Amino acid sequence: AVDRTGSYLWMWYADALLALAAALVNLPIREPKVEPESAAA
Repeated sequence: AVDRTGSYLWMWYADALLALAAALVNLPIREPKVEPESAAA
């Protein structure tokens, strides 16, 4: 990357794009609420 362009700039753009894609993929995930079990003593 740096050898060809002399800069990491395109890598920063790729990183931001991947982070945005990961956030969008995880948005529809809804975890069910877990009720705590009462302690049986």
